[in-house]
Amino acid sequence: MSSCVANTRTYLFANAVHDPRPLVERLSEHTAERGRSLEFGGGTGNLAIELLLAGWEVDYLERSALQKDFVTFRIDQRDLRGLRVLNTWRPLEGGVYRLVTAVDVLEHVPDLEQFLRERLLPAIGSGGLLAEASAFVRNISNPMHHEHRTLDDTLAAGGLELEGDYPEGRVWRKK
Repeated sequence: MSSCVANTRTYLFANAVHDPRPLVERLSEHTAERGRSLEFGGGTGNLAIELLLAGWEVDYLERSALQKDFVTFRIDQRDLRGLRVLNTWRPLEGGVYRLVTAVDVLEHVPDLEQFLRERLLPAIGSGGLLAEASAFVRNISNPMHHEHRTLDDTLAAGGLELEGDYPEGRVWRKK
C-alpha cells in the first residue's frame, strides 16, 4: 500500500477515536430542549450517534463518500432511527436546526465566510446553538487545513453570540 493511501485512510478515520460524550454533556448545559440537529462534516458519525442517543433528531452531512457509507452501515447495523444521512448537493433548509455541530471541519472549508453566511448559519433557528471546534492551523501535519483569522467576527455578523469556550469546543447561540 502506498504511503499516500495509508495516510488518507489514517486521516479519514482518525476521528473514530474521539469520544463525543463530553461535548454532548456540555451541550446539555446550554439547552434542555432537544429537536432537530445537524452534524456538519460528521466523519465517522460518532458525534451523530451520541446526539441521537441523547434524544436529538440528527441529520448527518459529510462530503466523503467513504465516511457516508460507513455511517450508513452503522445506522443499518444498530437500527438507528432518527439519524439521516443527507446529500451534499441539496441546500440546507433555513431555520430548522436547534443545534449544528461542526467539529474539526470548518478549517477544511475553502470559502468559509461565504459558506457560513449563505448556507450553514441560515439553517440554525432563532435561539439555536452552533458547537464548533476548529484548528485553523496549516502545517506539515495538517496540509488540508485553511487558515481563517476572522471566524469569531463572521459568526457574530451572522447573529451568533459566544456562550461558552471549553476544551471540547465552543458553543454559540443564535440571537
